[in-house]
Amino acid sequence: MLLLAFLTEHDDYLYTVFTEALYNINHQLYATYDLAAWILIAFGVLIGFIIVLNTAITNLQDNKRELCVLRTLGFQHTEISRSRFTQSLLQFITACVIGLISGTFAYV
Repeated sequence: MLLLAFLTEHDDYLYTVFTEALYNINHQLYATYDLAAWILIAFGVLIGFIIVLNTAITNLQDNKRELCVLRTLGFQHTEISRSRFTQSLLQFITACVIGLISGTFAYV
């Protein structure tokens, strides 16, 4: 600030920009937005997981007849559960990949 005091004494002084101070202030300001962005991303992933889980439960209820046929054919509960879980997990991963890629391109 000694420089600012020195320059203001001259008649031909117009203005002074302290870029390092401005950078530090803006860096601190935008660092607070990072937390909000991470919270929104976490909520988005959580909502996506809940939607896929809800869809899986609805599909299970819709496919009761098919599941009963599989049980009568000799499939175990664990085999059926594993196949349904794998299907749901693949749907969730695919939705996350598509959502993140499209969100990245929409942001740019």
